[in-house]
Amino acid sequence: MVRPPAERDVRRPGASPTGSRTRTAVDVLRRTLVALLGFFFFVLGIQLMREVARGVGPLVTGFLGPLIQEPWHALAFGWLAAYGILSGSPVAAFSLGLYDAGLVDAETTFFMIMGSRLGAAFIVLVIGAVSLARGEPREKSLAMGVLSFLVTYSIYLPAILFGWLLLRLGAISWFQIGTPQVVLDYFDLIFRPFVDRIVGFLPSSLAFLVALVTIYAGLGLFDRAFGRREERELRSPRMHRYLQRPAVALFIGALVTLASTSVSFSLGLLVPLYLHGYIDRRGIVPYIMGANITTFIDTLIAAIVLGGGVAANIVLLEMGSVTLFSILALASYRRYSAGIDRLYRLVFGSNAALGAFIALLFAVPLALLLYF
Repeated sequence: MVRPPAERDVRRPGASPTGSRTRTAVDVLRRTLVALLGFFFFVLGIQLMREVARGVGPLVTGFLGPLIQEPWHALAFGWLAAYGILSGSPVAAFSLGLYDAGLVDAETTFFMIMGSRLGAAFIVLVIGAVSLARGEPREKSLAMGVLSFLVTYSIYLPAILFGWLLLRLGAISWFQIGTPQVVLDYFDLIFRPFVDRIVGFLPSSLAFLVALVTIYAGLGLFDRAFGRREERELRSPRMHRYLQRPAVALFIGALVTLASTSVSFSLGLLVPLYLHGYIDRRGIVPYIMGANITTFIDTLIAAIVLGGGVAANIVLLEMGSVTLFSILALASYRRYSAGIDRLYRLVFGSNAALGAFIALLFAVPLALLLYF
């Protein structure tokens, strides 16, 4: 089997192992610094979001009104907002900011964060649409987007209902995870001067936008730190063999998303890899399942930065519910995979079916927002 170009061993004459180790050390150092910078911007964005939520929160909730006060409306709002900004993480952070400011309750926060996860895969469909516009085959271009939505909804919809039931039973008070005060003090020491200067210089509405952009920048730097190496690894024949094992593929998807803190990245890189034949469609289903578990890591970090407590418990409840149904799907993987494959073939059975599927992606959250 011919290996992809990225995997061929190209060694220049005279290249020394010492030089190779030096380049590796420099690369690791560079990635570490970029990742630390990404963490700095992400935490700064969360701290800033916490501060400005108290200022713009009443205006936002007053403007949105019932669109976020009812649980199903909050789910739809988070869902559509993730579509609009092509990412669920800022929407989830905004939800936690509203909760921290006392503007929404735990139930509304739970649904808004879950909605942001339902819409996060939209970026994969957008990447596929760009490939389609460039002349790539329809199914090849849109396969990963459709598959990401099918897998996400099949796991998340029962997980939302199960998590909601546990929430109603008081599960978020069964345990308590608080951020140590010494950690919060260090956060204040480091980030308070930046937050005070931004809030003092800018009006609340602009400071809110700066908070969103800063969160985006932090996540983007994480992608930059880890993205290329993960993409090269997924191209390798060894990784192709690993992805044939459902449990291992789930672990890989979880690990890639955990490292990059971005499900948009970990799912988005599937499109070019699938287009060029590096990965198989059927083997990628558990990878998506794993990515959908650890996609909560950035939201969990945000909750911890905000002090933990109930906010962290909400995120852990969501993460646990998704993990449970992912394990159940993995336990009956042949049946589950066959069901996903039937739905996939149904969607791509005709242009009308594909159009109806895409229309439903918008019709369902809009119906929840307007009629429930």
